[in-house]
Amino acid sequence: MTTDEVKAILEEVRCSYRRYLLAREKAASFRDGFLSPPVFSDMPHSSSRANGTENRLISLAGCDEEAAQCLERYLEARKAAERMIEYLTNPDEKEVLTRRYILFEKWSKAAKNMCFSEGYVHRLHNSAIQKLVSKC
Repeated sequence: MTTDEVKAILEEVRCSYRRYLLAREKAASFRDGFLSPPVFSDMPHSSSRANGTENRLISLAGCDEEAAQCLERYLEARKAAERMIEYLTNPDEKEVLTRRYILFEKWSKAAKNMCFSEGYVHRLHNSAIQKLVSKC
Protein backbone atom coordinates (compact mmCIF):
# COMPACT_ATOMS: atom_id res chain seq x y z
CA MET A 1 0.00 0.00 0.00
CA THR A 2 1.28 3.49 -0.81
CA THR A 3 1.39 6.56 1.40
CA ASP A 4 -1.44 8.11 -0.59
CA GLU A 5 -3.58 4.99 -0.19
CA VAL A 6 -3.05 4.91 3.58
CA LYS A 7 -3.89 8.61 3.87
CA ALA A 8 -6.97 8.14 1.66
CA ILE A 9 -8.32 5.45 3.98
CA LEU A 10 -7.73 7.68 7.00
CA GLU A 11 -9.15 10.80 5.30
CA GLU A 12 -12.29 8.90 4.24
CA VAL A 13 -13.42 9.05 7.89
CA ARG A 14 -13.56 12.86 7.78
CA CYS A 15 -15.10 12.96 4.31
CA SER A 16 -17.80 10.42 5.09
CA TYR A 17 -18.58 12.18 8.38
CA ARG A 18 -19.05 15.50 6.54
CA ARG A 19 -21.35 13.81 3.99
CA TYR A 20 -23.38 12.36 6.88
CA LEU A 21 -23.69 15.75 8.59
CA LEU A 22 -24.83 17.35 5.33
CA ALA A 23 -27.42 14.64 4.67
CA ARG A 24 -28.70 14.89 8.24
CA GLU A 25 -28.94 18.67 7.99
CA LYS A 26 -30.76 18.38 4.66
CA ALA A 27 -33.29 15.97 6.19
CA ALA A 28 -33.78 18.22 9.22
CA SER A 29 -34.29 21.25 7.01
CA PHE A 30 -36.79 19.39 4.87
CA ARG A 31 -38.58 18.14 8.00
CA ASP A 32 -38.74 21.68 9.43
CA GLY A 33 -40.29 22.97 6.21
CA PHE A 34 -42.72 20.10 6.10
CA LEU A 35 -43.83 20.52 9.69
CA SER A 36 -44.35 24.28 9.47
CA PRO A 37 -47.93 25.37 10.17
CA PRO A 38 -50.24 25.45 7.16
CA VAL A 39 -51.23 28.71 5.54
CA PHE A 40 -54.95 29.19 5.16
CA SER A 41 -56.59 31.24 2.46
CA ASP A 42 -60.01 31.79 0.95
CA MET A 43 -58.79 30.65 -2.43
CA PRO A 44 -60.13 27.36 -3.76
CA HIS A 45 -57.84 24.40 -3.17
CA SER A 46 -56.67 22.19 -5.98
CA SER A 47 -57.02 18.43 -5.82
CA SER A 48 -53.25 18.10 -6.17
CA ARG A 49 -52.75 19.24 -2.57
CA ALA A 50 -52.95 15.66 -1.29
CA ASN A 51 -50.44 14.56 -3.93
CA GLY A 52 -48.13 17.37 -2.84
CA THR A 53 -48.24 16.18 0.76
CA GLU A 54 -47.63 12.60 -0.31
CA ASN A 55 -44.69 13.64 -2.49
CA ARG A 56 -43.20 15.67 0.35
CA LEU A 57 -43.49 12.67 2.69
CA ILE A 58 -41.76 10.47 0.13
CA SER A 59 -39.00 13.07 -0.27
CA LEU A 60 -38.60 13.30 3.50
CA ALA A 61 -38.27 9.52 3.74
CA GLY A 62 -35.65 9.67 0.98
CA CYS A 63 -33.67 12.30 2.89
CA ASP A 64 -33.79 10.20 6.05
CA GLU A 65 -32.66 7.13 4.10
CA GLU A 66 -29.77 9.08 2.56
CA ALA A 67 -28.68 10.23 6.03
CA ALA A 68 -28.84 6.65 7.33
CA GLN A 69 -26.72 5.40 4.42
CA CYS A 70 -24.18 8.18 4.97
CA LEU A 71 -24.00 7.31 8.67
CA GLU A 72 -23.36 3.67 7.82
CA ARG A 73 -20.57 4.61 5.37
CA TYR A 74 -19.01 6.87 8.02
CA LEU A 75 -19.07 4.10 10.63
CA GLU A 76 -17.51 1.64 8.17
CA ALA A 77 -14.77 4.13 7.29
CA ARG A 78 -14.10 4.80 10.95
CA LYS A 79 -13.83 1.10 11.75
CA ALA A 80 -11.41 0.61 8.85
CA ALA A 81 -9.25 3.50 10.07
CA GLU A 82 -9.32 2.27 13.66
CA ARG A 83 -8.28 -1.23 12.52
CA MET A 84 -5.42 0.30 10.56
CA ILE A 85 -4.30 2.42 13.52
CA GLU A 86 -4.26 -0.71 15.71
CA TYR A 87 -1.40 -2.09 13.57
CA LEU A 88 0.88 0.46 15.21
CA THR A 89 2.75 -0.46 18.37
CA ASN A 90 3.90 3.02 19.43
CA PRO A 91 1.16 4.55 21.62
CA ASP A 92 2.11 8.11 20.65
CA GLU A 93 1.77 7.28 16.95
CA LYS A 94 -1.60 5.66 17.62
CA GLU A 95 -2.71 8.71 19.55
CA VAL A 96 -1.70 11.24 16.91
CA LEU A 97 -3.54 9.33 14.17
CA THR A 98 -6.58 8.92 16.39
CA ARG A 99 -6.64 12.61 17.25
CA ARG A 100 -6.25 13.64 13.57
CA TYR A 101 -8.43 11.12 11.77
CA ILE A 102 -10.96 9.89 14.35
CA LEU A 103 -11.41 12.97 16.57
CA PHE A 104 -10.70 15.47 13.73
CA GLU A 105 -8.37 17.59 15.85
CA LYS A 106 -6.24 20.27 14.24
CA TRP A 107 -2.48 19.87 14.46
CA SER A 108 -2.18 22.56 17.13
CA LYS A 109 -4.87 21.04 19.34
CA ALA A 110 -3.46 17.53 18.98
CA ALA A 111 0.00 18.83 19.93
CA LYS A 112 -1.37 20.69 22.94
CA ASN A 113 -3.43 17.69 24.11
CA MET A 114 -0.42 15.41 23.74
CA CYS A 115 1.95 17.92 25.43
CA PHE A 116 4.28 17.86 22.42
CA SER A 117 5.42 20.49 19.99
CA GLU A 118 3.52 20.70 16.72
CA GLY A 119 6.68 19.75 14.83
CA TYR A 120 7.10 16.59 16.91
CA VAL A 121 3.46 15.65 16.30
CA HIS A 122 4.07 16.01 12.55
CA ARG A 123 7.12 13.73 12.83
CA LEU A 124 5.09 11.17 14.80
CA HIS A 125 2.37 11.34 12.16
CA ASN A 126 4.83 10.82 9.29
CA SER A 127 6.48 7.94 11.12
CA ALA A 128 3.10 6.30 11.77
CA ILE A 129 2.06 6.66 8.12
CA GLN A 130 5.32 5.10 6.93
CA LYS A 131 4.91 2.18 9.32
CA LEU A 132 1.37 1.61 8.05
CA VAL A 133 2.62 1.70 4.45
CA SER A 134 5.09 -1.08 5.25
CA LYS A 135 2.58 -3.16 7.29
CA CYS A 136 -0.50 -2.92 5.09
